[in-house]
Amino acid sequence: MKKSLIFSLLTVCARNSALADNIQSRDTPVNWSVKALHNTVSHFHPNPEHYVDIVVETYDMITNVHNGEFIATPRELCAVYSVMTENIVQEPVSCYLLLEKLINEHNKEVKTKINKDIITQDDQEILWGLKALHETVSHFHPNPEHYVDIVAETYDMITNVHNGEFIATPREMYAVYSVMTENIAQEPVFYYLFIERLKESQKYYDEKN
Repeated sequence: MKKSLIFSLLTVCARNSALADNIQSRDTPVNWSVKALHNTVSHFHPNPEHYVDIVVETYDMITNVHNGEFIATPRELCAVYSVMTENIVQEPVSCYLLLEKLINEHNKEVKTKINKDIITQDDQEILWGLKALHETVSHFHPNPEHYVDIVAETYDMITNVHNGEFIATPREMYAVYSVMTENIAQEPVFYYLFIERLKESQKYYDEKN
């Protein structure tokens, strides 16, 4: 797995993408949401051994052509996706179905960002709740033998650095989580997916209290 490329997604996660509502043709350039691509590809290719590589390699190919920007026309994105999936033993997904799902996911993601009233800065220090971390980690790692240790060790490392307080920026939280999970035989969880889940859990427990 291209860990360096996955890490480079961090810069994309903090940026807003334009709505895709006004696409007039397959040749309209769109600044796509990486999360939308992930949700779309994993929908059609539920096997993690497939969708992680497809997402990463599609992102890699498009950003290499567009000077680091994840911008492509629907036609171009379909062409790249077709190349990335040509060796997978599965019925091909039509361009129409792929784009229909991708545009829906993209617009949903952008509108969520617009309406979001919680943490927005990746480098903003947050006083996290242990329950929020537990809910997030157990969501991505349902095996108790994994999530119990991940939660405990992440909490321990953060509080050791911050004088007993469970304070960290989202980037720092993910960095520690990544270290705690690097030896687990499971596909890595994207920064964006992990932090969004953590933020939503934090918001839920804040409102509950």
